[in-house]
Amino acid sequence: MTQDFFDFDAQAITVAPSIFPQARETSALAAIQAQPIRGERNLLLLQLLKEAGELGLSDLEIQALTGWKRQTICVRRFDCRSRIVPAETRHQANGRYYTRWRLV
Repeated sequence: MTQDFFDFDAQAITVAPSIFPQARETSALAAIQAQPIRGERNLLLLQLLKEAGELGLSDLEIQALTGWKRQTICVRRFDCRSRIVPAETRHQANGRYYTRWRLV
């Protein structure tokens, strides 16, 4: 997979809205700092989903494979939203059901 596999602009950054200029500045600086690993993580997520096939992976399964925090997984899924959809199966753990995600 290559970087052009994504629909997002690799140069775009997301800045959290705030009425305070200092908060927007902090958000922009954090986004710039995270930019180099953003694409790498998106590619890894897509590779994992490709390997999982039609079964897909839940956020818990992705977390177990990558060690990423839940909020990181959610942001990576958002970046890749044009390439993933809910899978037909669900993952059950701790008495709960979790959506699995697969490639389109």
